[in-house]
Amino acid sequence: MDRIRVLEVTEAAGGGVLRHLLDIAEHIDRTEFALTFALSPRRMRDPDRVRDRLLDARAAVEFVPMARRISPVNDLLAYRRLLGLMREGEYDVVHAHSSKAGMLARRAARQLGMSRVFYSPHAFAFQCGGPAGRLYAALERFAAGYDSILVAVSQSERETAVRNRIAPADRVCVIPNAVADPGVPTGEEREAARVALRLPRGGSPVVGTVGRLARQKGIDAFLHAATRVVRARPDANFVVIGNGPEKDSLERLADSLGLGRTVSFAGYRDDAADLCAAFDVYCQLSRWEGLPYALLDAMGRAIPVVASPIPGNTDLIENGQTGLLARRATEAGEAILALIDDRERADRLGRAGRRLVLDCHALPDFIERLSALYRGELHPARHP
Repeated sequence: MDRIRVLEVTEAAGGGVLRHLLDIAEHIDRTEFALTFALSPRRMRDPDRVRDRLLDARAAVEFVPMARRISPVNDLLAYRRLLGLMREGEYDVVHAHSSKAGMLARRAARQLGMSRVFYSPHAFAFQCGGPAGRLYAALERFAAGYDSILVAVSQSERETAVRNRIAPADRVCVIPNAVADPGVPTGEEREAARVALRLPRGGSPVVGTVGRLARQKGIDAFLHAATRVVRARPDANFVVIGNGPEKDSLERLADSLGLGRTVSFAGYRDDAADLCAAFDVYCQLSRWEGLPYALLDAMGRAIPVVASPIPGNTDLIENGQTGLLARRATEAGEAILALIDDRERADRLGRAGRRLVLDCHALPDFIERLSALYRGELHPARHP
């Protein structure tokens, strides 16, 4: 039997989107699916390493330079390249990831009359708000006319799409982000993670966050929350893992808040998920999300979490049951203190969060649903 030929396309080939694609490449049944990845190298930290990993997974790789922002000349060149790839590859399925690839790949697939076309936003660009957000929302509504199925990574992302008239309910399905079971860190693993992050040895509490240093991830709110904590617990340590355009301004903010050596900026780390073992509390104060892998990583390790009550986060956290929700930085600081000071409660929330991840966000279930979608067996009207 011929394999189903799938073209995966993204401009945002980093962070959670890249992880999502690597999970597909390394876990989907390669006897049933032939995969080609069309990726933009512009935002990749190491394009050659990504290419080699995909090739090791027996996938084909094409580099298609795409610009993150609207760029008529670059967008036209990328569109023509994608159109040529689709013509040459005779793909059965096109799956576009994130907004720029969603626009270009869906338009090319429509021009070729393809019927199995999917789009995963991985958080909508319009959620940034303001004039830019209104423009991005208008573009998403325009692209919705390309007759694709929107594949949301969380139920709340589906609701966001329907509420903002990005797609009708019968054109949206949900395949939640998922992770392999990371296990609960041992004492030795916790200590090794703290050593790797150059944290003080001993019982001082450690609070961490992982994410791109950009407005979306709310690292500034995390720093403001830290000021509330250190007033009551001056022995607390805070860790920020990640890099991005706001790195310098966030380091200046930490200094201006008097946090000094209390906060460590660890930079980008390939092993960020494993380094979560160092944390007594994980904190995610993002302004918008699809369904953050960083929360899944922490909760899967039974680390208690504090997060902002936004779509994506609230799919994972029921306040007081699987974690704590905090709308403002001061509330987040109080929630962090509550977990530091009440280890029994923290452990209970951590265990509940881990059960949720294992029950509802297991990687084999993600692969099974995605495979059914590509086969044409998963229909939005039947699987809301």
